[in-house]
Amino acid sequence: MADTLSPEALDLIFREARSYNGWLDKPVSDEQIHAIYELLKMAPTSANMQPARIVWAKSAAAKDKLAALAMDGNKAKLTSAPVPYTHLTAPPPLPA
Repeated sequence: MADTLSPEALDLIFREARSYNGWLDKPVSDEQIHAIYELLKMAPTSANMQPARIVWAKSAAAKDKLAALAMDGNKAKLTSAPVPYTHLTAPPPLPA
């Protein structure tokens, strides 16, 4: 197959990838959010519900609303992160 990923790319994406539980204390621009969304919007989601519905929380009020729905251990993380987000999935409506 001509279009295979290099071992280094596979390491970066799969073998050495980690979920980070922290962030830099730097603002996130709207341009960065749009670029991230363009990468995520058609990625696999729970129950294959593409396109992904993503809620980005930039304001303190939005972060508080999102944190109110989270488990207690995650509330402080959500309110202190530069731009927390969540994926939403909902099954399509059933036919009547």
